[in-house]
Amino acid sequence: EERSSLHAAVGRTLADAGDVDGAIAAFEQAIAASADRERTTTVRWYEPKARLAVTIGMLHERAGRDSAARDAYARALVEDLSYAEAHTRL
Repeated sequence: EERSSLHAAVGRTLADAGDVDGAIAAFEQAIAASADRERTTTVRWYEPKARLAVTIGMLHERAGRDSAARDAYARALVEDLSYAEAHTRL
């Protein structure tokens, strides 16, 4: 959880600084770290990756990459089909 949170914090900082591609990469690393943690340890609480995928989609939208944004929202729905914001943005 620590690595995932750290990558997400870096992503938020980069997004605030206007580095969209750097932010996307950091959020992708956060998702990968979370998935790796779920595969290798007993998870006491679920860390939602759908929220991170929606954030990636929003960043793609900001950069004018609509197709990549749709892919990210679809990815969020694969993670959590009930995630309303992904439905709304898709």
